[in-house]
Amino acid sequence: MYVEKVRFDEVFDVAPRGGDFSFRSQGKTQYGVRLQSGIIPGNGSTFAVAFDQPGQWTTVLGWRDLASGDVRLAHPDWALWLVTLSDLLTVGVFFIVGGLLLGGVGVALAVAAAFLYPAIRQMRRNRAVRQALLAA
Repeated sequence: MYVEKVRFDEVFDVAPRGGDFSFRSQGKTQYGVRLQSGIIPGNGSTFAVAFDQPGQWTTVLGWRDLASGDVRLAHPDWALWLVTLSDLLTVGVFFIVGGLLLGGVGVALAVAAAFLYPAIRQMRRNRAVRQALLAA
């Protein structure tokens, strides 16, 4: 994870519905950036942005508006649990029941853990991103 401070000297080409915008910062121009739908920084604002790969706006993990201290994550915990619950209810039930019938309680618990592990791993990453952004 890489955290960079970005000053949005000029924000332009704003598409508020989709959340896409372009900006100039320290003489460099970035086109087609998206933080989150509806989140458009103002001219002159400064954000701390966490990237998975440095400078790659398609890998934004989260950001913090340094003026207000507001921290936002690209994939909030509530959304992770909503997707995980949806997966469990639509597909996971069949795998868990199949594991229970074919291998017993241990296999069924292992299958359930396999469905929950990605959400738990992403929540840990979210916690690390939040801490890094608050430290910036």
